[in-house]
Amino acid sequence: MMEFRQTLVQGLTQQMIMTPKMQQAIEMLQLCTIELEHYLEEQLTENPLLEEVPSQDQETDAPTSADYAPTADMPRDTEPKNDESERNIDEEIESLMASYSNYRYEGRDFSVPGEDGKRGFIENTAAEPESMIRNLLGQLSLSTDNPSDYKIGEWIISEIDERGYFSSSVEAGSQTLSVEPEEIERVLRLVQTFTPIGIGARDLRDCLLIQIEASHSGKPLLKKIVQDHLELLAKKQYPKIARMLNISVEHVQELGTIIASLEPMPGRYFSNHKAIHVTPDVIVKKVDDEYVVYMNDDGLPKLRISSFYRNLLRSSNGNPKTKEYIRDKLRSAQWLVKNIQQRKDTIQNVAQNIVDVQKDFLDKGIAYLKPLILKEIAERIGMHESTVSRVTTNKYMETPRGIFELKYFFSSGIASSYGEAASSKSVKEVIRTLIENEDKRKPLSDQETTALLSKRGFKIARRTAAKYREELGILSSKYRREY
Repeated sequence: MMEFRQTLVQGLTQQMIMTPKMQQAIEMLQLCTIELEHYLEEQLTENPLLEEVPSQDQETDAPTSADYAPTADMPRDTEPKNDESERNIDEEIESLMASYSNYRYEGRDFSVPGEDGKRGFIENTAAEPESMIRNLLGQLSLSTDNPSDYKIGEWIISEIDERGYFSSSVEAGSQTLSVEPEEIERVLRLVQTFTPIGIGARDLRDCLLIQIEASHSGKPLLKKIVQDHLELLAKKQYPKIARMLNISVEHVQELGTIIASLEPMPGRYFSNHKAIHVTPDVIVKKVDDEYVVYMNDDGLPKLRISSFYRNLLRSSNGNPKTKEYIRDKLRSAQWLVKNIQQRKDTIQNVAQNIVDVQKDFLDKGIAYLKPLILKEIAERIGMHESTVSRVTTNKYMETPRGIFELKYFFSSGIASSYGEAASSKSVKEVIRTLIENEDKRKPLSDQETTALLSKRGFKIARRTAAKYREELGILSSKYRREY
């Protein structure tokens, strides 16, 4: 019979432990400049020994190692059993203070050339866009002084969706407000005269007809096409529409161009989506014949040890708990400082190597963008591929050719007849150029595009060319044809 028993076995194992310092370093490496600014502000709040240097004190109030040296009048603990630990704490505090005192982190300088040397931030701040409902209610109040009509108009406006379409029905409004459907219809027509033109339409066809009535009432064929042939127009079946209306294909295409210029979703005028403003993490400048990478430290606060806690240390009377607390906070501050510098060095190193590889792109344009993978940069700088991935995620580079995400410079390679692989982005740019310069009456098919690419040395399959065309947002040849 098998016997089960519990025993204790002693053994040694090795395993990787993620220390708080390492966790902080990895976390900070993934942050972009704006996120790092917020992170440092949080650290300033959590660590009382850290404070931001006011701009007027950046040169005159910088701490020195002498400020952090222990003073002679600080009494020592008289208990013999604590002498050694107290001496170790004092030495560590002195060492931490001395190393921290040399740290100077350059932050943002808000001064700009001008009469008062200050930027007009309020004047340069974009105003919040007015909401659609508020705008329409304002137009309603100017269009009627009838309380009943205003109440009906309020309900209609509340039922307009983000596209600008009236999403309810006249019957629903009649039941909700206890009024005749004709009254709802009359006020709805009033709302449909508001700007932007087409607001309050029931659907796309209604929206286009409202705009045609307002701006192109002298062209009845526009209304006819939208009413009866909108589906054929969407498929660009111009010859079929021409036969039905007994007009030329060229005329149908001209009318189609006018219809395409109309706004299909007037509610977009009030879109609440804000533009995303990108702050570059690194800046590339050409010095002589070389491209040099600089870190963009604008917005990052200057840090220093609080003078209050320096004085508190001098007057702590050797209290072990006070010294231990200050030591822990100083150590945390030192880790923060080192991790900021390590992040800066790592990002700059990765960015400089990317620039070195993509020098031809910076000189000549996207057609000269080289294929590049994370592993190649990792091998160049002697770091793990995951580190390069963290560095290049959500970070941007300002170059003489514009601002690009660091990930932009990485792309797969396409075989070419010239020996060197070509970047997929450069191939896409060639496809875009070919289609822009094609004969609009005989647009290039994907097979013809592939043949032209082959003549230029790019060896790709037809389905790959079709995939790249779709990624560029370009329609197939049958929808690009003009008459």
